[in-house]
Amino acid sequence: MVGFGGQWGYYTDNETAPVNTTTPTIRAPLVLCGLRYYDPNTGRFITRDPTGYEGGINPYTFCGNNPVNYADPLGTDFDYNSHQAVADLFKFVGEQLARSGKIRDQYREAIKNLDPLDKAGRQALKIKFRSMTPPLVSGVIAKMRPGTGPNPGSVASANKSNKSVDTLGKRFKYGGRILFALGIAYDIHDIITSENHTKKAFEVIFGTLGSVAGGTLGATVGTAIAPGAGTVIGGVGGSIAGGYMGRKTGNWLYDKLFQK
Repeated sequence: MVGFGGQWGYYTDNETAPVNTTTPTIRAPLVLCGLRYYDPNTGRFITRDPTGYEGGINPYTFCGNNPVNYADPLGTDFDYNSHQAVADLFKFVGEQLARSGKIRDQYREAIKNLDPLDKAGRQALKIKFRSMTPPLVSGVIAKMRPGTGPNPGSVASANKSNKSVDTLGKRFKYGGRILFALGIAYDIHDIITSENHTKKAFEVIFGTLGSVAGGTLGATVGTAIAPGAGTVIGGVGGSIAGGYMGRKTGNWLYDKLFQK
């Protein structure tokens, strides 16, 4: 008797789990995960990893003994998982928010040197600093307030910034740093708990670079298509895709440099 289960449609060989009539112990059946059988009773594969030591120094472990955070649908290598995707996304969003908040501080300081009536000078600075703002934030701004001139009916001095926006900028700066730190904290935990610390460090470094680069590109393209919603969707999708490709690149580079 056989069956199928799991999100990947794993083959479950129920004939490998006979009920022991002598003792009340029941052995769970073996599960075919791609190229290898997994034994849920011992928490490991019954044959060696066909890729050798690329999946870790112990070729029999399932997901490096960390199945909560990893998936291995083929039985050959750990797969990119939701925890890593969230960590990469936190780093991208955190970087974008923190940098936006810092740029807002620079804008606030720059307009203090203007004449109170210099509306044109203020608009020029606004254009300059908006162009410096990361795309995840500038794309949303472009949707909410497309123009750079003063609000209709505004009588505010040109050398004074909007206090509510300044407060939001500070929240972006510090909140973004916290998000980025949370992403890095998960990566550090991932490295420490990994069997191959160096390989995991390569994966994390390139995953971070890929996440920020991919998210930036995605947010930029999304803004060009549909400012606001397109910005966010493009940024999130680009960040996750970039993080995935970056981590794969890090693993590939490690193998090229250290695997003989």
